[in-house]
Amino acid sequence: MKFEDSAQNLRARLGIVNVVVVLLLGILTVRLYVLQVVKGKYYADLAENQRMRLLPIPASRGVIFDRNGKMLVDSRPIYEVILSREDLKGKDLGSLVQPLSAGLGVDGDILRDRFDQVKLQPRL
Repeated sequence: MKFEDSAQNLRARLGIVNVVVVLLLGILTVRLYVLQVVKGKYYADLAENQRMRLLPIPASRGVIFDRNGKMLVDSRPIYEVILSREDLKGKDLGSLVQPLSAGLGVDGDILRDRFDQVKLQPRL
């Protein structure tokens, strides 16, 4: 005996499910194309700008005096400059000495010596 129920109509249901799945995959493909190709440059710039941030760290510890009233320690801002290998790929370090020495107020010979030390260090 074969039971056949025309109310369930499985072929029509499977066809609808197939259409919905193909439609959703199409929407996802179009969205992926828009994000990667159309707006790819925008998101690459946004990611690069998030990689480098300036974070102020307040140094509000105050002044420390010795028992005679002589100042031992004072709170003042200190700046650090970090050059990563990634940012210097393909650049001549000799051409960076003059702008860095002018901007930092450091003698160019000190920077050249430091660059030579960095060249001798092994890459990680």
